[in-house]
Amino acid sequence: MCRFNISNYLCICILLISANLFSKDFPAKFDIKYELIHAKKNVGEIGVTFTETKGLYRLEATTYAAGILKLLGDRKLLSQGRIDKKGFKPNSFEFINVKKPSKNIKSKFLYNKSLITTNYKEQVIKKKLPPGILDLVVYLYQFNFIKTNNVIYNFTILEGKKVRIYRYKKLKQEAVKINEKFIQADLFEGSIIGRDSSTHYVWISKDNFRIPIKLKIQTDFGLLIEQNLISTSLQL
Repeated sequence: MCRFNISNYLCICILLISANLFSKDFPAKFDIKYELIHAKKNVGEIGVTFTETKGLYRLEATTYAAGILKLLGDRKLLSQGRIDKKGFKPNSFEFINVKKPSKNIKSKFLYNKSLITTNYKEQVIKKKLPPGILDLVVYLYQFNFIKTNNVIYNFTILEGKKVRIYRYKKLKQEAVKINEKFIQADLFEGSIIGRDSSTHYVWISKDNFRIPIKLKIQTDFGLLIEQNLISTSLQL
C-alpha cells in the first residue's frame, strides 16, 4: 500500500491562512467545502465545520475519499478548546481513521502541567507543551488574529504524535477564480522544518476572512493533489 503519512493528509485536509490587518471579526459559525483533484480527476471532498459558543469552539474537518485516495478511507480531524481575541487555545485534538480505527490518535493539552498527552494504540505519549502551540486543524485560522503583516510566519503545531514547526513565506498576490468569481489571495510557500519534500503552496483569501481557497501538495508517494474551495457560508 502506498505510504501516506499524517503530515501529508493533514496538509491536504486543511491548509492554510495568513495575516490580514483588515479581516472581519471571526464568525461564530461557518462551513466550507473543498474538492480534491489529482490529474484532473476528483479524488474526494473535504467538509469543514466551525462553531463557537461562549468562548468555546469546535472545528471539524472530514475527508470523504474517492478514486486512489479511497485506499486510505474517510478521515476526520477534530479540535476543541477556547477562543478569544488572541485566537485559539486547543484543549483536545483528534485524528480519526474511519477505515482503521486502531490508528486513531487523541491528544489533550494540559496547560497547568505544561504537558501534552497523546493516546495511540493503547500507549500514552507525553511531551512538553511549547508556548503558543496549536494543532493542525486550527492553526490556519489563527492568521485571522495576527496583527502584523510579515513575509515569514512560523507555527508550532501538534500534527498527531509529533510537534513540528510549520513555516510559510509569502510569495505574491493573485486573483483566484472560484465559481465565476475572482477572489484576491496571498500565495504562500509552505514547508515543515525537519521534513524532506514538504514544500507545498497555499492561496489565502485577503478580504473579510482569511481562509485557504486553494492548495497544492506533493504526497510522499508522488501524487500532486490540489485542494480547491467549491462552497462556503462565509462572505469572501
